[in-house]
Amino acid sequence: MGSGNADVLWRIIFPGSLPFIITGLRLAYGRAWMAVIGGELLAGTDWGLGRLIFEAKEWLNTGVMLSAIVVIGLIALISERVIFQLIESGTVVRWGMVR
Repeated sequence: MGSGNADVLWRIIFPGSLPFIITGLRLAYGRAWMAVIGGELLAGTDWGLGRLIFEAKEWLNTGVMLSAIVVIGLIALISERVIFQLIESGTVVRWGMVR
């Protein structure tokens, strides 16, 4: 049809594979967030939410432990919504998939 390789890549291949790329990034973000909290537990730092949970477990302080877990979940949820919701809404509207 007269299109060059770069034009086919940016107008056909990349938009077609973007939903899969976004899904992979979303899954990787969740795994990375778990690794950050796990790293805080294993590294023995003096501060952090993972350390706070570990200390609360040692002193049987269930309220602090559950609140830290809720804070971790809220941070992950808010940051995921801010990052990926903007990307998804921009692409869905741009491609005319919503009315």
